[in-house]
Amino acid sequence: MGRAPATDAPSSSEPRLYIDAVKKNTYLRGVSSSSEVYDIIVVGAGATGGWAAQVLTERGLRVCLLDAGKLPELPPSAERYWSWENRLVPIPKEARQRQPVQSRGIMYHGLNYQYFVDDFDNPYTTPAAQPFQWLRGRQVGGRSLLWGGQTWRMSDHEFAQDAERAGGGWPLRYADLLPHYERVEKSLKMRGEVAGLDQLPDGHYSSPPGPLTYAERCFAEGLRQHWPDRPCVRIRSTNPELKHAGTRWPISSSLGSTIHEAKKTGLLRLLPDAVVWRVAETPGRPQLRRVEFVHRETREPGHVDGRAVVLGASTIESVRLLLNSTSERHPRGLGNSSGSLGRGLMDHWFRVVAARLPPGWTTPAAEAPLFWNGDGLYIPRFRNLGGQKEAFSGGYGIWVSMGRSGVAGVGETPAHELAQFIAFGETMSNDDNRVLLDPVTRDAWGIPSARVEFSYSENEQLAAQDAVAEICTMAKRFGLEILQEGSLLDPGLSIHEVGSARMGADRALSVTDPYNRLWDDPQVLVVDGACWPTAGYQNPTLTMMALTVRATERLAQQLSRGD
Repeated sequence: MGRAPATDAPSSSEPRLYIDAVKKNTYLRGVSSSSEVYDIIVVGAGATGGWAAQVLTERGLRVCLLDAGKLPELPPSAERYWSWENRLVPIPKEARQRQPVQSRGIMYHGLNYQYFVDDFDNPYTTPAAQPFQWLRGRQVGGRSLLWGGQTWRMSDHEFAQDAERAGGGWPLRYADLLPHYERVEKSLKMRGEVAGLDQLPDGHYSSPPGPLTYAERCFAEGLRQHWPDRPCVRIRSTNPELKHAGTRWPISSSLGSTIHEAKKTGLLRLLPDAVVWRVAETPGRPQLRRVEFVHRETREPGHVDGRAVVLGASTIESVRLLLNSTSERHPRGLGNSSGSLGRGLMDHWFRVVAARLPPGWTTPAAEAPLFWNGDGLYIPRFRNLGGQKEAFSGGYGIWVSMGRSGVAGVGETPAHELAQFIAFGETMSNDDNRVLLDPVTRDAWGIPSARVEFSYSENEQLAAQDAVAEICTMAKRFGLEILQEGSLLDPGLSIHEVGSARMGADRALSVTDPYNRLWDDPQVLVVDGACWPTAGYQNPTLTMMALTVRATERLAQQLSRGD
């Protein structure tokens, strides 16, 4: 999808910013001057940008945090704007018309549609035969305002096993992230319980997980008896009901946690409405970096200078920014000397199986709890562990929800009589899955748009088929009737995209070093999902935040030494 660019838009490959050329036919050249220099400039105020801001300000550094969106307002029903039950709240017709891609998101509903982008102002393109649904939130807080909150650690089954792929795989191990996982989990006040599983390491839990339904308890017990090699745990998650004193946003969002904490230091300057398009050396001061942007509403250009830049704008957006940051030194984009920038995009495949519960497992509709991401069961990876080898590489996990209300039923079967199995699986890194700059399409601010080329391979097809077959086998063993075996959905809809500015130990094969710094410019860090060399099967947000803490702690140490 995409919006046709203005006919008088610049044709040069070097991006030039313009004021709504259709209306004013006027170009903006250059940027306004500013003498203020920050220690760190952070781009993106979502899950990773928020953590970067908190870590760096708490270490005594002056931080300028930029976001392309506005400061959002809470909807009238603020206490549960994130809840699945609101999927039944009607959406204004105009909003749905302006959001043909965003409205496909499973979390999109009548109380949060304003936290998704306008698809016409923010176009991107894909090949006709390769649909990719890019779901985005452009406001301070980003997609953290919409985060489902499942918090799974990755293990060395993911960090260590893929060394032969994606430029050498991860240049770190689980032990390297362990203290940073703990810091993030303590801040999030996570819910969960210790299970002692090698393939799904335990975290730090402030409270027990949400209660199970009767059907979920029956299924978990049956699984222990009949498939002891398939452990089943209760969902580990944030608690969106929790809030810090002084904020109404949930603690799971950056507005309700990390940005809130960073503000308290007095060292944070927050600049909303700053549509960043380029990072470059500061003219005449090569020891500094300049971030150039356009004001979202006025279209006025601006810039900020700093000693270092941390990119947390989201996977595809950060890569788009780097590709736009061309110069004489970096003609193919900043950080692209290896030719790897933009290559290796990944997103979890997922398939949904719906089944009718056996009569003895159902709960009366009035007593059925609400369905949301933080409840139910999870079957972690049980394929390709140890010496086990399947016809496909990688693994998958299965989220199990039974006998809950708040979502649509299937046919004549109401939601509280349903079981839903959602399998999320690893996508292999493939350089043909990539992010480029579209040569024609530009966004509402005149910045070249992203072009996403992505397809699931035979490996993902085989893994998804295996997951559905195993789900059906388990369900039928306990008397559930299969109602739907969902097809493999378009990539992007899991909202777990990672990769395309991968980290590695070899600069010839990767974009960043093991501490998220660009090999080509160590004063620029990429901390969001773009830095991932492989995807794992777990929901990625917790690991993204832990990686950010690790990278920015190291950055703060270096700056304090004058390095």
